[in-house]
Amino acid sequence: MTWGAIVRSGVIVLVTLSVAAGAYPQPSRSQHRARRERSVDRGRELVDQERQIRRTRSVTRRVLRDRRASATMKQQATDLDALLERREQMLAGLKAAQRDFLASHGAEIEELEALRKRALVLRERLDSARNQLLTARAGEISELKRSSKQAAEIAEALRAGYFQERRERRRR
Repeated sequence: MTWGAIVRSGVIVLVTLSVAAGAYPQPSRSQHRARRERSVDRGRELVDQERQIRRTRSVTRRVLRDRRASATMKQQATDLDALLERREQMLAGLKAAQRDFLASHGAEIEELEALRKRALVLRERLDSARNQLLTARAGEISELKRSSKQAAEIAEALRAGYFQERRERRRR
C-alpha cells in the first residue's frame, strides 16, 4: 500500500467520523424556548382579540340603543355588528372543521407523535453510541491524524525532492 493510499484512507475515516458526529444536530435550548414563546404569544394575541371584540360589541350595542346617535353612527354600528357576526360564524365553521379533522385523522396524529418520541429515543441512543465510539477510539483517531500529517509532510518532501532531482538531471 502506498503512502497516498494510506493518507486517502485516513482522510476517509476522519471525514466519516466527523460526519457521524454532526449527523443529528439537536435544537438548542433557545430554539425550544423561542418556539414555546411564539405559541404563548399567539395564545395571548387571540385572547386580546376576543377581549377587543367583546368591547366592540358592547360599543355597537350602546350606539344602536342610543336614541340620540345619528343615523350614520347607527349604520356604522349595524355594519360592524354584521361583520362581527360573520366573523363568529366563520370561526364556528373553522372550529367545526378542526374537530372533524381531528376526529378523522386522530389515529395518524397519534402515530406521528409516537414516531416522534421513538425518533428522539433513537437519536439519543445514536448520540450516546457515537460519543462512546469517539471516546473509545480517541487514541486511534489522534494517531490517525498524526500519521496523516506525517504522511502529508513526507509526501511533500518526496515530491519536492523528486522535482529537484528531475531539474538536476535536465541540467546535465
